[in-house]
Amino acid sequence: MDDILEIRKDQLVCRIKAISPDGLTLFISLLKGGSGNITVGSPTGHSIGDVLMIDEERSNSYEQVDQSFWNAPTAIGVVVFINKNAEEVLVDMGVSIQTFPFQQGIEYGHTVEVDTETNQILRTISEKPITTRTAMDLVAPFAPIKVDDSMTYEDFGGLPDVVDQVRKLIETPLKHADEIKEINARPVKGVLFSGAPGTGKTLLARIVAKESGVPFFTVSASDLVSKWLGESGGLTRRLFETAKSEKQAIVFIDEIDSIAGIRSENSHEETRRMLTELLTQMDGFTPDSNIIVIAATNRPQDLDPALLRAGRFDWEVYFRMPDEKDRLAILIAGKRSIKTHGDLELPLIAAQTEGWSAAELSSLWTAASHFTARDNRKAINAHDLRRGVAQIAQRQEIMYRRGHNQRGENV
Repeated sequence: MDDILEIRKDQLVCRIKAISPDGLTLFISLLKGGSGNITVGSPTGHSIGDVLMIDEERSNSYEQVDQSFWNAPTAIGVVVFINKNAEEVLVDMGVSIQTFPFQQGIEYGHTVEVDTETNQILRTISEKPITTRTAMDLVAPFAPIKVDDSMTYEDFGGLPDVVDQVRKLIETPLKHADEIKEINARPVKGVLFSGAPGTGKTLLARIVAKESGVPFFTVSASDLVSKWLGESGGLTRRLFETAKSEKQAIVFIDEIDSIAGIRSENSHEETRRMLTELLTQMDGFTPDSNIIVIAATNRPQDLDPALLRAGRFDWEVYFRMPDEKDRLAILIAGKRSIKTHGDLELPLIAAQTEGWSAAELSSLWTAASHFTARDNRKAINAHDLRRGVAQIAQRQEIMYRRGHNQRGENV
């Protein structure tokens, strides 16, 4: 009996999260999201946590590969309770306590690394609980990231009004700080980037840092919500202290809504502490402050109003979905570093991709390159792009249907 693979072909890497008692069904998580299962003719000897690579051409073919292929993030926590009768272990993750299957050798107080996708304890990091003090010692100092020196506003493509607004709010104050100080005007402290996912918020933040000639510090909100109780405030202070040590700097906080949502009695203490420290840091900026903070979100309506008061994030830049003219500019920007051949019919593609985000348009070049490489050619042509459009459109349809099915809606 041939193995039957019940997943999308474009998801090539998966991990076994459970195995049926008879060993004939492997339940898997996909690296790019989602799940599925593999039905086999006889037990394979695979174990939970094994990583499999699926043949793109033959959906019934797969092989086990090294764990390094699975680069999904893990988490760290401390074992706070063991119920051997129920074979359960409770692990304190800092922001929550989660249940994992009991494993031999795991003891109360152990610090462990866990995989929340497969619901497994991967390894013991320490036989002692890592305290808040030692946890801080393990956190690498925040450092500015390297931004490509060749990157310019032309690499952004589209949304010229957005680019112009960002340059006025961020680049101008940084390049003309002395002049603004002489005028005695209140400097910009924080700018909120809002808009749907994939509209270019992170990319433009990187570009404006490079064009302004200042160090670029970037963290996701989850990086600031420490896994160790009581340390979120310390991490936030550490970030801003490092940024303040520079002559000038941009601090970019992605997904700010996950830590700065509207506070209530049900808010987690750690996120409240984190938000309080962030506001304290921003309120401590003086007219001589050398930092501009950019925060990105696709849910501005969920932000705590305290974050949007004057002197904090009182400027907002909205990243809209690109129109046809923007889409053409984005495609042209993506083409700059790509080897192509012949007329690519980009205006036609721009007209056909209504509703696509900048990220989806940029991914078109990657999708097209796969068809080019498969045909043993060295330059993308119009046919490759058309096939790429069809492939991404099919993926969008699958995600659309999945979203409706999860909400119990008929499509």
